[in-house]
Amino acid sequence: MKRNKTQNKILKVLFENPNLSRVDLSNVLNINKSTISTNVQRLLDFNFLKETSKGNSTPKGGKKPINLMLNYDKKLFLGFDISKNYISYALTNLNLNIIKYGLKETSISKENIYYEVNRVLNNLKNYYIDKKENKLFSISISIHGIIFNNKITFTPNYDLDKSDFISRLKRENDGVNIYLINEANAAALCEHHFNKYKNLASINIRTGIGCGLVINDKLIEGFEGYAGEIGHMIVVPNGKLCRCGNNGCFEQYCSESADISYFNTISKEKISSVQDLTALYKNGNYAAIETINRNIFYMSIGINNLIKIIAPEIIFINSYLAYNIDNYIERILKHMNESFKQNVIVEVSTFYKRSTLLGCIYYGIKKFIENK
Repeated sequence: MKRNKTQNKILKVLFENPNLSRVDLSNVLNINKSTISTNVQRLLDFNFLKETSKGNSTPKGGKKPINLMLNYDKKLFLGFDISKNYISYALTNLNLNIIKYGLKETSISKENIYYEVNRVLNNLKNYYIDKKENKLFSISISIHGIIFNNKITFTPNYDLDKSDFISRLKRENDGVNIYLINEANAAALCEHHFNKYKNLASINIRTGIGCGLVINDKLIEGFEGYAGEIGHMIVVPNGKLCRCGNNGCFEQYCSESADISYFNTISKEKISSVQDLTALYKNGNYAAIETINRNIFYMSIGINNLIKIIAPEIIFINSYLAYNIDNYIERILKHMNESFKQNVIVEVSTFYKRSTLLGCIYYGIKKFIENK
């Protein structure tokens, strides 16, 4: 079914506000009742909508209106979060209810990426192929790198920018939309959808540091997709050399890789993960305490810079340290001048690593609702 603009508007309103009547839709969209009724019936005929319950009648009495909601199982949506050292996926319906979830910790490269994605698709076919109908609307893939015009242009921590696996997926999944999105942007979309802030930043800290930005309810991707690359914001002039060629980049002081490297330079005991670092910190290890203190100090500088550049209402932090170090956020805020902070809220994300995955799927759902 080819949807018109009015039908798209109806779906968008009901996605954000389920259980509205035809009269409600007419009032919200400022479209006459006859036009609404005609288009609602068309959407009902093609199973985009369901009639649910009867609403309240008006004070004058009369017939109770019938409420409407989306048919959440009309289409299914698959998302992948593909990192350097893991691949996770989730299959959901239109309401982001997870039907199947999986995580595999493995090194990802151009050599195995197609196999790993295709393995998941084959395992899930029984869920999205129904009586020979393919209910899968989209495969959305979050990449830890730069995305521009739905193409991978740069992946600093692995070589997926040298892979053509997307073209192969498109050929072998005809009729299924395939979308690419930067992992931090996906996390920002997740926070925006569930938390309803108009202006926010979502900081993802892993091997590098990325930031997704939503300003006035719109995802900001910037010129050629480079917005939010705060990992390469200078926080220490003439500081540590970064792989980007600059000195003193944020991620050289606050990424997981940076914390591990710093600890190993000041301690005889060596670690290989932030999990090791956190365990030693909790046991009172001096080098671990020094490393965490250093991380918190430079995090305060990075967040200060971000606040002054974009003035968000809230900043969500998604990192292992934020989840596992007591009073991590509070200690960052203590380093920040209160007037400079502008009463911006800084919180740990409630989604942890799943913010990227859920935001990635939501990206596909938005495309479906907007009919793009």
